[in-house]
Amino acid sequence: MPLLKIKLKKYRKYRKKIWKICLYFLIFFIFLVFLSRRLTSWQIFNLELPNYLPGEITKKEENLQANTYFNNEIQKNKFTKIIEKAIQDAEKSIEVAMYSFNLKNLRDKIYEASERGVEVTLVLDVQKDRQHDLVFAHSPANIKIIYPGQGRTIFGPNMHHKFAIFDRGTSQEKLITGSLNWTEIQESYDPSFLFSTTDSEIIQTYGFEFELLKQDLQGTQKLKNKEYRPWAKDINYNDCFLEVWFSPGVKKNSINQRIINLIEEAEESIKIMIWQASDQNISQALLEKAKQGLDIKIIAEDYTFWERNSIFPRLVSQKKKHHLGNLEILNDAWRTIDLKGETPDQQTDILFNPFLHHHTLVVDNQIVVFGTNNWSQQALQSNDENIIITDHQKIVDEFQKTFNFQYQKLRKQELKAEQREDKLAIELRPEYEDQKIMAVISEFRGLKGPFVICVNEKIKKGQNSFSLPKKCINQPLNIFIYNPKSYNLLANTISSP
Repeated sequence: MPLLKIKLKKYRKYRKKIWKICLYFLIFFIFLVFLSRRLTSWQIFNLELPNYLPGEITKKEENLQANTYFNNEIQKNKFTKIIEKAIQDAEKSIEVAMYSFNLKNLRDKIYEASERGVEVTLVLDVQKDRQHDLVFAHSPANIKIIYPGQGRTIFGPNMHHKFAIFDRGTSQEKLITGSLNWTEIQESYDPSFLFSTTDSEIIQTYGFEFELLKQDLQGTQKLKNKEYRPWAKDINYNDCFLEVWFSPGVKKNSINQRIINLIEEAEESIKIMIWQASDQNISQALLEKAKQGLDIKIIAEDYTFWERNSIFPRLVSQKKKHHLGNLEILNDAWRTIDLKGETPDQQTDILFNPFLHHHTLVVDNQIVVFGTNNWSQQALQSNDENIIITDHQKIVDEFQKTFNFQYQKLRKQELKAEQREDKLAIELRPEYEDQKIMAVISEFRGLKGPFVICVNEKIKKGQNSFSLPKKCINQPLNIFIYNPKSYNLLANTISSP
C-alpha cells in the first residue's frame, strides 16, 4: 500500500506538471500571436508616409455624378435589383470585394455574366471562407475567387470592403459601394446604404485598392506598396468636394483621425448612425462638443452598445453626470423587439438581431461621412475599409433623411428614469396613464436570443415606481413606455446603474 500511494502521488505530481506545461505553452502561443500583430503595427509607424495628405488631388470641371440608395423599409429587397442590373449590363469585367456574400440570386447573375464572356474576380474575406466555399461550391472554372491573407493567423484583419466595379477602364464603368453585405439578412432587415457612381476618378481609386487585394496585400501588408495612401484621393468638383479614404491608417493619417477633426470643426450639430464605436479619442471629441452645447444625436446598434470597449457606456454616464440634455444617445433595441414579432409579455428565443448597419457622420448638415469603417482600433489599424466624405448637398440630404427616419422610429418622448435600489422610478406624466412600461436588460450582444424583461406592466394612475427583480438590479436597462393596443412607442430612454 505505501508503494501504491507513492506511485499515485508521483502520478498526480507529473499530471500537474503536464497541465502547467500545456497552460504555459498556450499562454506563450497567444503572446507570440499578439507580438506578431504588434510588430506588424510598429512597422506601419516606421514607414515614411506623408502625414494627413491625400495621395492625389484632382480638380474636375463638372458636377459629381452619383446616387445613393437606402433600405429603410424592411423586406423591400430593392438593393438586389440595382446590383442585378449592373451585373447584367457588364460587358468586360466584374470585380467584387465583399466581406460577406450569400445572396444566391446575385451569385447566379454573376455566373450568367461569366458564361457570356465577362471576366469575373471575387475578393472575399478569408474568415468567412466556409460560407463562401458553400455558396460558390460549383462556380464556373473561369471565375477567380481570391482570399487575401489565406494561411495567416486567425487573428488577422478583416477584408471588410463591400464594393463592386463593373467594366473598369471602359466608357460604361461603374462603382457600387456601401455598407451592404450581399447577404439575405442585410438585404431584408438591416438598414444599410449603397453609393453608385460612374465617375472615373473615384472608380480608378477603388480599382487600385482592388489590385492590392488581388496581390495579397491585405491590411497592413498594403503599406508595403509605396503608392498606398489612407487618404487616397481628394477630388474637387464644380458642385462639391469628395474624399476617398482607405484603412489601415498610420497614426494621424487615418480615417478615425479625419472623423475626429470633422467633429472638432463642427459648429452647430452632429448626427451619427453607427454599428460599432470603440475609439475613445472619438468619444472624447464628442464629449467636448457636447459640453460646448452642440446638438448631438447618436443612433447606435444595440448589439455592440455595451461591449467592453464601447464608447457608449461612458457617453451615457457623462451625459447624466454633466446634465448634457443636448446629447441624445439611442440604440435600436425597440426596433429589434418589434421585428421579432413577439408581444412584450413573452420572452423570445429567436436568435435574430437586425443590425443598424450604418457608419455615418453628418456635420452641421453640410458634410457627410459614410462607408464600411467602424470606429474601432481594428478598423483603423488592421482591416481593409473604405469611406467617402463629401459636401454634395443632395447626398448629405439623403443621409439626413435616413437619419431622421430611424430617429423618428426610435426616439419618442425622452423618458426620465432612475434606478433606486430595487425600484425603477420614472417622471410621471398624464399621458403615461394606462399605458405600459417595459424595461429590458441591455447588454453586449443586445437582444440576440432570449432577452430579460424586468418590468412589463400597466401604469396605474399616479404610479411612478416599479419593482425590479433581483436579476435586474444594477443592470443597464432599455426602458420603453408604449400603447398596449397599438404597440406604438410613446417614450424611451437608456438607464445605467
